Amino acid sequence: MEYKKCYLIEYGQNKMQLVFAYDSEQALTLFFQKERERKEVEGRRYNKPPGNLTIREIGEEKDIIRAEDR
Repeated sequence: MEYKKCYLIEYGQNKMQLVFAYDSEQALTLFFQKERERKEVEGRRYNKPPGNLTIREIGEEKDIIRAEDR
């Protein structure tokens, strides 16, 4: 069974988001999709993605889930 990896995406001024994906490319795609949806819900236009993104792999889904259970 292949587990998703957990990516921490840092952007803007001290903003962070965790994304579970199979690779960093999918993580960024999901992140941009969520940002677009969030802006639409807030009633704002989504003009461009946030600048200065940093993406780091911080573990696998199974490890993160185990840590949450403790």
